[in-house]
Order: sequence, then C-alpha cells, then structure tokens
Amino acid sequence: MSNLPDAAEIANDIGSWLDEMAEGLEPGRFKYCKTGSITPSGGQEADMVTCFAVKAAWQCGQWDKWSDERKKGCINFIRSFQREDGFFYDPWLKKSTYLNWRDFAFAALGRSNLFTAPARHRKQRILNVRAETRQAIGTLMMVGEKPNYPVQMEVTTPEQVTQYINDLDWTHPWGAGSHLSHILMMLSANRSLFQQTELYDKLVPEILNFFKSIYHPEDGTWYKGSVTDNQLKINGAMKVYTGLGWLDDEVFPNKAAIDLALSTPLPQDGCGFTNNLFVIQRASRGLNKPYRADEIKTRAKEAIEIALKNKKEGSSFSFQRHGSQKYYYSQYTSKGHNVADIHGTAMFTWGLALAFELLGNDAPKGAENWQTHRP
Repeated sequence: MSNLPDAAEIANDIGSWLDEMAEGLEPGRFKYCKTGSITPSGGQEADMVTCFAVKAAWQCGQWDKWSDERKKGCINFIRSFQREDGFFYDPWLKKSTYLNWRDFAFAALGRSNLFTAPARHRKQRILNVRAETRQAIGTLMMVGEKPNYPVQMEVTTPEQVTQYINDLDWTHPWGAGSHLSHILMMLSANRSLFQQTELYDKLVPEILNFFKSIYHPEDGTWYKGSVTDNQLKINGAMKVYTGLGWLDDEVFPNKAAIDLALSTPLPQDGCGFTNNLFVIQRASRGLNKPYRADEIKTRAKEAIEIALKNKKEGSSFSFQRHGSQKYYYSQYTSKGHNVADIHGTAMFTWGLALAFELLGNDAPKGAENWQTHRP
C-alpha cells in the first residue's frame, strides 16, 4: 500500500468501540460484539472477553486512557476465575463440554459416535482450562499484575514431561505446540511471580531437548512425521516461539522460518494472519545483521492492508472478513453478524502491532504508542 494509515486514528477507533462494548455493564465487562452476541456479559462467566479487551487496549495504547475503576474491574474479574490450584475455570466454557443436543444430532447423522462423546468432552474441558489459565495469567502479567496463586503443575518430573509430550500429536504441531507452550509459560510465571525455581530448572531443559529433536532446519519449524502444509508448519512454529518467549534469553534466530513465512501467502483470518507475522518477528531476533529486511517490510505493509479490510468503518475489527467469530474453543460466541467482535479486535490489534514493529522507522504516524506482548 502506498499510504500507511494513521495508527493513532485506528487506536482511537478501537478505544471508542471498546467503550461502546462496555456501556451499561459492570466495570471490567464488555459485550462480545454489538449485535448477534451469544456470549455472556454478566455474571461469573466468559473471562476471555475481558482478557481480549485488555490485550487490545494495551497493545494500541488505550489502556493508559482507561479509568482506574475500569482497570481494577478488569483485573479483579479475571482474577476471580482462579482457584487455589492455580488454574482458571470458566463455567461458560464448561457448559459446552457435556453431552448436549449437538452430540445426539451428529450421532443421528452418522458424523460422530455418541458413546465416545463423554471422553471427548472430558478431554476438551482439560484443554480449555489449560488455555484459559495461560491466557488469564499472561493478561494479568501484561499490565503488571499477578494471579492470586501459583499454578500447581500437572508435570513435576522429567519422566512426566516426557509422557506429556508423547501424549501430544506432533504431526499436528499447532495443537501440540500450544499445550507444551502452556507448560513453559506456567513454569516461567511460577518462577518469576512466586519464586518457584526448582521445577523450572528441572523441567525446562527436558522440553528444550525435545524441541531440538523435532526441529527441521530446512524450513525452520518443529514437527514429527510428514507435514506438507506450510501454514500448519508456521502455526506450529508460532506456538513453539510463544513458549520460548517466556524463557530467559531464549532467542532462536531462524532464517529458514523467515523464508517459509515470507513464501507463504498471508491468511485472511485473525489467527493465521498474526501467526505469520509473529514467526517473522521472533525468528528475526538475535540475527547478526538484518535479513530480507525490505521483503519483511513489504510483508508488514501487506499485513496492514489485509487487517484494514477486516476493520469496520469508524469501529474495530471482525475476526472474519464479513462476520464476527462464531466459536471460541468448544463454545459458541456469536451469530456471525458483519460487525466487529472482541476476538477479531484482539488478534488484529496484535497483528498491527507486530506489523508496525517490523516496519521500524517506516512505521506510520502514531505507531509509537503501539506495543506487542508475550502471548
């Protein structure tokens, strides 16, 4: 694109939209989207909405403009989901992990096995809790806060880490990388916030050795078996980098991953779009000299152009080009109306912050107030 947008104007639009989503609600609560939302905005449910709102505001420089009442409301609401075992439990997500009419409908259509549904739901409950715990702690730390309790780790010995790793499907590196990244993040948070160093020192080397064993130097990514989809490789690398980012000085310069990301078309949705930029950002760190700098800036400008196609005029971003995101893990979030939504806003705000950083001195006016976070 020839003319870069005013980053301050985009940030103000996001800020105004977040204000609109908070109108009439308890401090720290936000609607998922303006119309078509089926996500709760009251009661002790759906902390992900507040997490996404905080992330979006912090990344585009709006957090500092919020009142203390709203900030405290957000922090206290997120903290309220944590139990003494350190994990965060959302009743709204839990509701979606029991036998329901969809299970019976899919079974009647021959698309699923009703007898295996309970086990499938139990597994999904565990996955949801891990992911929400990681997101909640990361959001609190992003704004200089901490959870009430350390996480009681699921794995406490090298043997248990090995079993945990082996239970993951590394032919699908995005999902597997995500759950191993959760472990790294929780170990790091326990150490930095609660001075729990023993498990960190004992388990992190085991995980790093595993990453070395599945690293593919030809394309700079981590996986097992035969993975041919480049976007899947990038998504998996993104998850590995999100874990490495929580370790001390764990920089992994990676020209091959940059090559792969630049050769792969940018996806149009919030997740794949951001994954591509994040891999370029992380893989560029620690290089002795700039690598493919002009092409990276071209990619960043392309990313900005794509992101703005998902922005609603005078408003914020929808996750899909022509509709709000309908799902979050196992739960339904909206009817998919063509309006901005909180998930799309968080992801595209992060994507733009990454793009502005990759542009360096060529970033547009107002970009100096944007910042990226450790996911």
